[in-house]
Amino acid sequence: MIEAAPNLLEVRGVSKTFTLSAGLFRRDTGVVRALDDISFSVPAGSTVGLVGESGCGKSTMGHVIMGGLKADAGEIVFTDPEQGPVNLVGAGKQTLRHVRLNMQMIFQDPNASLNPRMRLFDLIAEPLVINKVLSGKALEERVVQLLEQVGLSPRYMFRHPHALSGGQRQRVVIARALALNPQLVVADEPISALDVSIQAQTLNLLKDLQQERKLTYLFIAHDLGVVNHFTDTTVVMYLGRVMETGVTREVFRQPLNPYTEALIGSVPRIGGHKRGRRVVSTGEVPSAAKPPGGCHFHPRCPYAQDICRKEVPALREIRPGRQSRCHFAETLELHGMTSEPASAPVPH
Repeated sequence: MIEAAPNLLEVRGVSKTFTLSAGLFRRDTGVVRALDDISFSVPAGSTVGLVGESGCGKSTMGHVIMGGLKADAGEIVFTDPEQGPVNLVGAGKQTLRHVRLNMQMIFQDPNASLNPRMRLFDLIAEPLVINKVLSGKALEERVVQLLEQVGLSPRYMFRHPHALSGGQRQRVVIARALALNPQLVVADEPISALDVSIQAQTLNLLKDLQQERKLTYLFIAHDLGVVNHFTDTTVVMYLGRVMETGVTREVFRQPLNPYTEALIGSVPRIGGHKRGRRVVSTGEVPSAAKPPGGCHFHPRCPYAQDICRKEVPALREIRPGRQSRCHFAETLELHGMTSEPASAPVPH
């Protein structure tokens, strides 16, 4: 029996709120609960997908993990190779500075991630220079090595970002993220700004780098076709709450939450109209500033009953390795993905 990999990252009960203000004197007008008691784990060497509609809080979760935003409550435990498990929430500056070297982020838009006035050499070398890791000839050799690892010629080293295509710029972003040899890479919609023709190439690159470097990915995305093919486990979010977790193929084949079923039903498929019933949620996503009571999804859920409007369902284990936040998860017969998405880039 193969033993499960230890968790590199554990998110435990994390919450994050934002205060809304309006008017000349910027008076507080409300609160947005962007993250509401979020818990999940990321095993070492795996790829965990974080999915949901726009505004569900998945990108906020990524920024909280990386320290760009501060959690209001909960724990984010990263297993550092030298210091062991470290709770990033409330850790000291020196500890965080050391741990952050093992965690890097790939952002959605390479154009916004790269300073157009800097050469590729300086962009990739920047984290190495700032952290005083390398200098001189060794620094140049490292930049050359990183360019080659992401499939770019060293002759690009002294060019500026505008001289590259969108896919090449994203490869530069990936090279910079790998400069410090991180263990965890948080990829926030890393292919959504790219042409469909090169999305699969980028996914293949990420997968190859993961195998070569034993990387762990938290892959934030809204494209379920990509998540289905690229990730090992999936965490489904809606209005700041985790709705379902489990092994990706199992989640997509047989969802245990009506929201997951609705997400799958909204994906265009090749021949999907011939292969079983598709359930698509109706109505608009409620405002995060005024979410519905009880289960947040109940106004759009075709299976909602009175208890769904009154009581918040707990996120609980329904089957081994499968969690769902639904009062009726054990009894509902939900429909999963029965055919391939029509346009999803498929990595090798």
